[in-house]
Amino acid sequence: MGNTTLSSDIIKSVTNQIYKKYPEFAGVAPKVRRQAIPKGSNAVNQSIFLFTFNTTAHTDDHVVIPRSIRVTVNENGKIIKITSSR
Repeated sequence: MGNTTLSSDIIKSVTNQIYKKYPEFAGVAPKVRRQAIPKGSNAVNQSIFLFTFNTTAHTDDHVVIPRSIRVTVNENGKIIKITSSR
């Protein structure tokens, strides 16, 4: 099977890409964990990682709204999928 951990350079690269695309998450450190390979996937020899970024946003009437982004990344640091809450 592929790598079980990501290098700090790859984590930094992915994190910076998210900061550029979602500036409200700038400075938020992600939680990174290894994902199981989906059944039927042709990426059997690759490791997949999930980055989770969590923060809060404030509306004009001071209501706090939790925000999160989930980023699926391969072992080479390529972003496969980004899912965000509203």
